[in-house]
Amino acid sequence: LADQALAIATEQQGPGSPKALEAALELGLTHQAAGHAELAESRLREFVAAWNQRSPSSPEAIVGMNCLGDLLLRQGRLDEAATLLKDAEQRGLGVLPEAAALRPRGSVAELVKQQALSAARAGRSSEATTLFGDAAGRFEALLADERRLLGPAPLDVGRTRANFAPGLWP
Repeated sequence: LADQALAIATEQQGPGSPKALEAALELGLTHQAAGHAELAESRLREFVAAWNQRSPSSPEAIVGMNCLGDLLLRQGRLDEAATLLKDAEQRGLGVLPEAAALRPRGSVAELVKQQALSAARAGRSSEATTLFGDAAGRFEALLADERRLLGPAPLDVGRTRANFAPGLWP
């Protein structure tokens, strides 16, 4: 169905139209949910490249970069993910609504945590300690902003901690 939506949008409005690009993003996310990482990556890269060419500071470009970065992060491709996620985080400042900017910030915090785990596994304890401290600081700042934006409900904060950083807090 998503393939058909992309074909129709591309045929009717052109390959670089916002509708065609939206369909490419949805198709990438659909492939990701179905476990088709290569197809998801291809569609997400297509979406990001088109929006970076069209309007690099647009919310669409930032969201696409974050989605692709998250996919790469889940695959353990930390260096590639870092480039996209940190760029999305920086571009999102002042562009995305404050609540929407939480997602790129959470993705970068997760990236730093994964980099810390990688350093620890490689025996680079000093680097791992520094990275864990950075990740913890990022998660704490994220939680503080989430509390300010969404309210201090303990269950919401607990869920956020579990979602953003399982195993980092007791």
